[in-house]
Amino acid sequence: MGAAIPSGTALAATPPITTNATTATTPTAYQWRANGVAISGATGSSYVPSAAVLGKKLTVTVTAHRTGHLSGAYTTAGYTVATGLAPKATAAPYVTGTVRVGRTLTLNRGTWTPAPTSYTYQWYANGRAITGATRTTFTPTSAQRGMRITVKVTAHRTGHYSGIAWTTSTVAVAG
Repeated sequence: MGAAIPSGTALAATPPITTNATTATTPTAYQWRANGVAISGATGSSYVPSAAVLGKKLTVTVTAHRTGHLSGAYTTAGYTVATGLAPKATAAPYVTGTVRVGRTLTLNRGTWTPAPTSYTYQWYANGRAITGATRTTFTPTSAQRGMRITVKVTAHRTGHYSGIAWTTSTVAVAG
């Protein structure tokens, strides 16, 4: 069935090149297909698979024309579109603010590549998830007094695995 390629990886249809002018061909049409079905708008020499074609066999048909000759078409071997690699934090997430009961802490989610389409967050006190603490800000209560705070950032990208990065722990929450 061919190799697996990650979703979001640019693919190109490159025809053979010949130096003999009498046998040269010029491809004039491309059609990319998923499981044998034409992909709407995918008619260029390159194509970037989207999440819609995950797990499907991707092929391209190249049709060449030459005046005075019959047209010829070639369809490539299929490649299965796989889930893309997870986004990775290129700059780690971190927490800012005064680590004290009643004072708001703010999460900077860091920098990621490839660019995520969304994020989710979970705040922790001494390694235990804090119920309901899933936003970019968190205000410690007396229940967190004396505990160190960390945040797990999960980066999501359509058609890719999710990536995870953690903040370093804060100092203990002051009272």
